[in-house]
Amino acid sequence: MTANAPAASRTRNATIAREEAAEFHHKGCLVLADRGYSREEIAAVMGLSLRSVRRSLSSPCRAYELEKQEVEERRRYEEWQRTARGHFRFTRDDDFKTVTEARVLPLRRQIGNLLREGFRKADIARRLQVSKQVVQYHVRVMERAAERGQTVSV
Repeated sequence: MTANAPAASRTRNATIAREEAAEFHHKGCLVLADRGYSREEIAAVMGLSLRSVRRSLSSPCRAYELEKQEVEERRRYEEWQRTARGHFRFTRDDDFKTVTEARVLPLRRQIGNLLREGFRKADIARRLQVSKQVVQYHVRVMERAAERGQTVSV
């Protein structure tokens, strides 16, 4: 029985190696196809037959789809990191020059609207779930802008 154990282990290892090679070729074909290579070029680069390339391109590869998804999520996260730190300027809305303004101006608008409706600063703070100091700061900014004759984004 012990003589068969190494043979079974070699067979299992060979099977695993074949499966890994097949997955590598499958993903490689899909990557090259995404980069614009023709089937013939993929076959030449990968050292595969045209039939193998066609078979790889016609079947989905879950591992490759997951990798593409991870890359996209990483790109989105990096983009979010840049915008969350204020290094990115908005191009769609001229009112917002920085990410900080994009967060602050809507709050300032809400405070201005509630003041016009007759709410007290303490009530506004409770309603918007911010501190009284935050409300006072925005009121002061709006008052100073009004004194200088500037329009405030409210």
